[in-house]
Amino acid sequence: MPVRPRLVRIAFALLLSLLLGAQAAAQRPAAPPQTPEDKLVAAMHGISSHTILDWVKEMVADKYEGRLTGTPSYDASAAWAAATSSRATPSRTSTSPGRRRIR
Repeated sequence: MPVRPRLVRIAFALLLSLLLGAQAAAQRPAAPPQTPEDKLVAAMHGISSHTILDWVKEMVADKYEGRLTGTPSYDASAAWAAATSSRATPSRTSTSPGRRRIR
């Protein structure tokens, strides 16, 4: 069964476009490595001032009674902080793999 010339041209055009696309991607210069300062700035830009204000309002609430070490109010504030950090999602801009950003 003879191969149709039009089908061959289409197959050739697809193959050529794939090869040229792969070559262009391979020739793209790699992104310069980010310095620790760049990573820190990116992480800081990901934090909302409204979120920080909400955290501060929570931690200074009367229910924590000053958070004196060893008291039930200290344990309650620590539990709140742990629950807040466990709801955090991993950040792409974090400075280390173990850190998380609160959204």
